[in-house]
Amino acid sequence: MRIPTLRILSLGPLALATLALPACSVVQAPTSLVQVNYIFASQVDVDIAGRPNRDDDTTGYWVSYEFLKMRENANLAISYIDRDDDLQGKPAQRIDTQALRLQLRSHHGQEGGLTWYLGPGIGYVLDATDTTGNSYDSTLFYDLELGVRIHLSEGFGLGATADYASIGLDGGKGTRNVDLSGFTASIGAFVDF
Repeated sequence: MRIPTLRILSLGPLALATLALPACSVVQAPTSLVQVNYIFASQVDVDIAGRPNRDDDTTGYWVSYEFLKMRENANLAISYIDRDDDLQGKPAQRIDTQALRLQLRSHHGQEGGLTWYLGPGIGYVLDATDTTGNSYDSTLFYDLELGVRIHLSEGFGLGATADYASIGLDGGKGTRNVDLSGFTASIGAFVDF
């Protein structure tokens, strides 16, 4: 029996972080934090109309605002995501996607130093088009994000994330369905005010 080790290894850091949650101390959730991240890496196996296609590169950015403290260490975050998936194949194809996402983030770590959060979320694709002019219908998606932050000063710091999203785009009339599910990684900065 063949075991898909690449998929298991991909889930490893996220699974280990989830298991480590009880071992970390709870930290105060931000009540007003803005973070901007650049998406620089991905492991996305794109499926176009039932045919696998390799994603060469996913780039983009997201802007997130954390607000509405739910508990001592939990808050809501709303994000705008703009991502470009460059696909292999002939001809080369790019799918541009803009989406909104709402997450419930649970914060852990050391107060004022290194902190991290786990954020399950649900999103809505606002617009998706490809280089050939095809447009995709708006759709819901879900994701799970692991974020790490280091505070450089009282209200400023740097962050990194690993995110798994399950995004299926419905092509509608005459356009093939596309599945953009997979992992992305990003780095950025935040301001906590």
